[in-house]
Amino acid sequence: YPRQGYAIDASVGGTSKTMGSSASFIRWYGRYRHFFPFLKKDSLVLRAELGVVNTRGEWYDIPSSLLFKAGGSNSIRGYAYQGIGETEGMKYGEVFPAKYMATASAEYTHWFSNSWGWAVFYDVGSVTDDLKNRPLYHGIGIGARWRSPVGPIQFDVAYGYPRKRISPHISIGIMF
Repeated sequence: YPRQGYAIDASVGGTSKTMGSSASFIRWYGRYRHFFPFLKKDSLVLRAELGVVNTRGEWYDIPSSLLFKAGGSNSIRGYAYQGIGETEGMKYGEVFPAKYMATASAEYTHWFSNSWGWAVFYDVGSVTDDLKNRPLYHGIGIGARWRSPVGPIQFDVAYGYPRKRISPHISIGIMF
């Protein structure tokens, strides 16, 4: 549980049809987290995440694992893991990955002992193929934090909007 500093994760990749790929594209991804200390033990974490796939061809030629989805413990809580994506025109609640993804969150953690704390958080973001007509997804909630002998464990309960449902989330391990 770092209290001060920042973490950056960034990548750029791409391929071309001239190299035997099914599509020519460039994939950009970045995540930034900033940790601010409060009082003696508390902290505020701000996170921003952005992903873009640029292509002149059709997006469905790009492998789905290289496109984007959001949702879950390290994304927008209140939604299932990778439960946010392109859904327009899909049947049976299917979620497909999309070319654009942006998420952000703010989380305040208060430690009331050396091992236990609680947190409040707000997550927001979108995944879309259409930048002009993008839906926003929100998650707000509370959680317990435990510094266990095997590493940090987070137990969260979040309300997802516009989904209008409460979801539990558990994550294990360091935030990096």
